[in-house]
Amino acid sequence: MPTVSCGGTYTMSIAGASACGIDPTNGPTTSQCSSICSTGTQNCLLTNDTTVTCDIPFCGKARTSMRARRGRPTLVKHLRDSVALEAASVFAFERLARELDAHGAPPTLRRAARAAARDESRHARDMARIARRHGVRARATRARSSEAIRALVDVAIENAVEGCVHETFGAVLARFQAERAPDARDRAVLREIARDEARHAALAERVDAWARGKLSPLDRERVRAARRSAANALLCAARAAPSFPAVGMPRPAEATAMANALAAHLWTI
Repeated sequence: MPTVSCGGTYTMSIAGASACGIDPTNGPTTSQCSSICSTGTQNCLLTNDTTVTCDIPFCGKARTSMRARRGRPTLVKHLRDSVALEAASVFAFERLARELDAHGAPPTLRRAARAAARDESRHARDMARIARRHGVRARATRARSSEAIRALVDVAIENAVEGCVHETFGAVLARFQAERAPDARDRAVLREIARDEARHAALAERVDAWARGKLSPLDRERVRAARRSAANALLCAARAAPSFPAVGMPRPAEATAMANALAAHLWTI
């Protein structure tokens, strides 16, 4: 997913949106819009049976392989999106580190966020090499990092969605790929990425626990609702996720099983 500017839009590919209960004539209902798109979405619409476009009022992190640019899923597109997502995550963690500084987070969290940014920079280069092995040229273009510091509740909501849900799923997905990818070189890289992503997911949970101690009861509920909505959206997307055996990507049934297991154990908090 491309980096989204505040007040911008992103698209989410859902192959066969009708499978998620979306009326192809009238588009998503208000509740479906909230589940499919990020918490805080102001509007969403079904542009075809594979793409939902979401209007969001605040900036988000691009840290999930279940979101993609508009268009038909292909291996070429998947690999280019994967490189773009890793590069965008560098920006996300750099911004998180600055915001943790501004909100007085413990030094261990701030250092971990900066270490994660370095990890993601390496991931982008590694994914670009994987792409080249599959005949795909992809550049890891860095986004310009915003200097704006958001309210703690907005930081916590983004962390819950992109870290606690998407990063956790990304770690499990990378581990799956590390076992299934046909190329031994790809498997070795994906094992390293999976270890890093698991550490990033653990960081998200630590940030979540710290932030909840600083937020009001109302804002804590907003964060919990964001986590639940993100989990629901990911479950829906997993049911129609494209499978690319060349890089070890799971079939929809396998992706759904992984998402369901995580939802049952982690995302119902």
